[in-house]
Amino acid sequence: MAATDWDSLTDEFDEEPLNVSDLLALDIASMPEGIVLTILDNDFPEASVSRDGDQLTVEISEHLYTKYWWHKFSAPVFADALRRAVNRLCGEGHPFSTPEVESDDDVHLWVRWGIRVPAVAPAETVVETIRAAFEMVWERAEAILRDSDSVLLLGKDTGPGLARLT
Repeated sequence: MAATDWDSLTDEFDEEPLNVSDLLALDIASMPEGIVLTILDNDFPEASVSRDGDQLTVEISEHLYTKYWWHKFSAPVFADALRRAVNRLCGEGHPFSTPEVESDDDVHLWVRWGIRVPAVAPAETVVETIRAAFEMVWERAEAILRDSDSVLLLGKDTGPGLARLT
C-alpha cells in the first residue's frame, strides 16, 4: 500500500466522515497522532480512530433513537445492557475501555466504548476489529436480557391479591 499524505488530508478528516472503503484506502500504520478519523457507513458501527503512541484508539458509538426503536426491550434497558456487556467483556480480558451512556432527555441514547488496536495493524484489521467488537457487545447484551433471571409479577398488592401474588 502506498503511504498516505496525511498533511494534505488533515482538513478533509475534520469536515467529512469516512466510509469503510475510504478507510481501507488509507495507510493507517503511518497515521500520525492528532488526527481523528470518523467512520460513518451503512451496516457498520459508527466509530472514530486516533493514534496514541504505538496503539490506535477506536471509540465505537451506538445511537439508539427511542422514537423509532424496534427492539423488544426498551432502548434505555438495552443501552444499559450494552454498558453491562462491555464491562463483563472487559472483565473477561477483552481490550475494551469503560463504556459510557449519554442521553438527551431519553429520546436519543448513545452508548460508547473503546478498544485498542496495534498501530501497525492494516486498515482491514481495524475494520474487522470494529465489526467484531460491535457484534460481540451486541450479542452479549442480547444474552444478558434474554437470559435474565428476573421475573415481573403484576397484580394488586393488598388483600386477596397480595396473597395470590405471594
